[in-house]
Amino acid sequence: MAAVLARVRWIVLLGIAGLVLVSIVASVSGLIGLFEAARGLFTHEHGTEVQLVHAIDLFLVSATAFILDVGLYEIFIGPVDVPAGLRSNGFDALKARLISLLVLIVGIDFVENFVEWSDGRRTLEYAVAAALFVGSFVVFLRWAKEPHPK
Repeated sequence: MAAVLARVRWIVLLGIAGLVLVSIVASVSGLIGLFEAARGLFTHEHGTEVQLVHAIDLFLVSATAFILDVGLYEIFIGPVDVPAGLRSNGFDALKARLISLLVLIVGIDFVENFVEWSDGRRTLEYAVAAALFVGSFVVFLRWAKEPHPK
């Protein structure tokens, strides 16, 4: 069974390849968004600041996908020659990075919603939902770091 598991671990390369694709697509989309936002800054278009923040968010999504790639590869396949800041120490570190990305995405989405502010009640409902979402992840990260009680 150990020999089978040692061979099957290579299947994770499919997930890694998918994350590489996500990283590339997010980077290209972020670059396009950055150019569009820069054009909007020069022409004083409404909503350009939010578009700029969204483009930067895409670069962070790309970077996080790359860090997850490196972490999964190192866990399942072997070491990768990357700077220490790109390394993760196990699944808990990878989960923490993914959760941090999700919190960032929710935060940026809320800023976009807040700036557009068309309906106060809808914005308040979104803020409460975002706070519950983020709060649940904070609680998860807090408890995941401590040993489980016996």
